Amino acid sequence: MFRKVIHYIFSFKYIILEIIGGCIFFYFIFNSNISYEINDITIGEHKFYINSHYQLNRSGVKISPDKTFIILKYGPLPRRGGVWRGFISQQHTSNNNIHIISLLDDNKEINESLISNIHSIVKKIGVRKYILVFRDIDTAVIKQYTHKYGDEVEEVIYIAGISNFLYYDVKSDIYSPIPNRTKISFGKECFYAYDFMPTSGIVEKTFIILPSYSYFDAITLINENRYVPYEANKDFRALIVELVKNNNRVVVVEYFGYNHSGETTRKRNSDNICEEIHKVIEELKIKSYVLMPHSISGLYALDYVRKYRHEVEGIVGIDITLPYYYLEEYPSNEQYLQHKFNDDGKEIPESFKNMYTYFWETGKKLEGYKLDKDLPAVFFLSTQLKEYMNAQTYNGVYKTKIIDYINAMITNTQQQHIHVLEGTHYLYQQQSETMTKIIKRCFLGYK
Repeated sequence: MFRKVIHYIFSFKYIILEIIGGCIFFYFIFNSNISYEINDITIGEHKFYINSHYQLNRSGVKISPDKTFIILKYGPLPRRGGVWRGFISQQHTSNNNIHIISLLDDNKEINESLISNIHSIVKKIGVRKYILVFRDIDTAVIKQYTHKYGDEVEEVIYIAGISNFLYYDVKSDIYSPIPNRTKISFGKECFYAYDFMPTSGIVEKTFIILPSYSYFDAITLINENRYVPYEANKDFRALIVELVKNNNRVVVVEYFGYNHSGETTRKRNSDNICEEIHKVIEELKIKSYVLMPHSISGLYALDYVRKYRHEVEGIVGIDITLPYYYLEEYPSNEQYLQHKFNDDGKEIPESFKNMYTYFWETGKKLEGYKLDKDLPAVFFLSTQLKEYMNAQTYNGVYKTKIIDYINAMITNTQQQHIHVLEGTHYLYQQQSETMTKIIKRCFLGYK
């Protein structure tokens, strides 16, 4: 009898929770300040159904949203929302607008006409910047659309399930988890960190990615000959995906002056940047972690280890800048500073340019650097950088070969390794799988 009573109590508890959850969902659907507009539009040979959800203020007037989402799909939305329910509910409770564009006819041939007709509807809706969302529609539609109208599309999201939303990188054809963006403040100034968590909920290691000195996305510039702001959280997606699917947490720090991070009056020297990195660690309540610097952030990571060695589990360096780069090319800081920052006529944040001022000073601070014997370290070196630096040594710019310098820092060959991989300075985009295998072997004990 007692067991039956307990069984009924627990059953009743779950029924109550189901009812409460349903009430909350329907409250936001029917009682929130949202206006619904439905239209049928035929353009050329294509028939579309448009369902728009607008945010309203208390007076019932449409307000400017934080974000606008354009959902592209085949057929009308299911009555109960289906897998879209979680995503739509999330936007209803935020200050975001949604426009669902459904292709109703059976003609699903992907051609220029379809892409242009979809864009005609977007123009009728009247949005200039938006996030594209899809599930069942062919990725070829998304690729062609973003290739033609990419300047309008801020991001692409794939709906994998009711509460499983993924970023879709059109160029690399990679799906990656959507990070939590954390605002890190110093007084009134702020920068951002992007936190990628494994969907399994299991975290074996936490990796802190520290980006290179790049204000413009070099890959876009090379491939498309146009300048776009460098977004480290997207640039590292291939490596992030590999690490996260292997149950690792990844945090990408975007310094002051980078991407959406704001400007700062703080000096951009190593001491301040290390303090800012540690503020991220404190805000996210991370107790131990592996630093993963790329390029110039190698200098900051080496300095950071000196300051917070008790927290750092290891270093994974990717084509990192080494102290001798500046010290062997320029005998003094004064001579280094004579080589002014070249902004190529582009509008670049002052805080970003200010970093350049302190590179020689940081190199001098780290002169003769040795790794702690008990600090695991992996140094990935691209063939491109190795060949370039060796050529510079041959031409007399440097006295030291890059491999020799890294070996001089190593104090324990059992735990500290160099891996030369075929590729460019952006090795993490080309060798993400190989790098992850090596990282797992060195830091997680896999064979």
